[in-house]
Amino acid sequence: MKLTEEQKANICDYIENALGSVRLTHQKDEDGNGIQLVDALSPFKTIQEGKEEVNNIAEQIYFDMDNWDI
Repeated sequence: MKLTEEQKANICDYIENALGSVRLTHQKDEDGNGIQLVDALSPFKTIQEGKEEVNNIAEQIYFDMDNWDI
């Protein structure tokens, strides 16, 4: 079964939102909590860089979905 463009876009939106709230388990802040993925992906600059990286990951998954056999 092939996914429609709308389904693919919805899945990617869910993935992007989920990745935006991920906390890493092996990289901790000063309180011992896992740092957010977007923070890890944006060293030395603003959190926007991390959000752009998360968006790039979701976009790559979107294009890879054409090869999925569901």
